[in-house]
Amino acid sequence: MKVDFTTSGFVVNKAKTHTALLFHKKLKKRMQPWGHIEPGEFPHEAAAREIKEELWISCQLDPIYHQYSVKNQCMNSPQSNSNL
Repeated sequence: MKVDFTTSGFVVNKAKTHTALLFHKKLKKRMQPWGHIEPGEFPHEAAAREIKEELWISCQLDPIYHQYSVKNQCMNSPQSNSNL
């Protein structure tokens, strides 16, 4: 059985009052950018890549907010301050 892992990320303004969402045609609702994690990528790297691919903007992840959720448990991701 093939298992696919996905990730997503929210893009918010500095004041944290607005977020960028995409309209998903098949699901007919607005969603945050998301996609599959490529081999060798960390989830937070894939989220930043998906944001760049789908919104055409480079981003820097806020280390306070990027967390992995695995089987109802949360763990912090490796610290990353890289820009795309």
